[in-house]
Amino acid sequence: MILILFYMVCIDIGQPINPNTGQIQIDFNLIYNSCTPCVRLNFILGPYNSPDDPQWQQIYNQIVNTLLSAYIKIHALIGHEAVKNNEALFTCALSQENPQNQNIVDQWINEYVYNFVSIVDKFKNRIRVFESFNEPNNWWSNVCGPTAIVHPKW
Repeated sequence: MILILFYMVCIDIGQPINPNTGQIQIDFNLIYNSCTPCVRLNFILGPYNSPDDPQWQQIYNQIVNTLLSAYIKIHALIGHEAVKNNEALFTCALSQENPQNQNIVDQWINEYVYNFVSIVDKFKNRIRVFESFNEPNNWWSNVCGPTAIVHPKW
């Protein structure tokens, strides 16, 4: 029996849309010229409130369809940018040592889960790999010292 392993190197294209305007900011020609077989596409909300927003869906459908039409596979990242962030979650107010308002934390987690499921549901027939948080053990240094980016409750 012969086992052949194929290793794919995907290009991480960063923020595919401008977080303030929602405009696509991908250099598709650069991706095409790289001859990469796949890209890591970060599903961020940008200026939209939800992945259920028709404009958000139109933009990401355009991105996904453009990449797939060039036979480029997509590795989807659905991280903290897929939710309108409450900055209090990522500061010392809700740090590991002092989680003051669990209702805010629970609300954010519930919204993240809803948005994750919504994005997967919209693209599951075109994308095979969906990643939740990358490096969930990352730490962000702020004025209060290191704080978990992903809340310790998780």
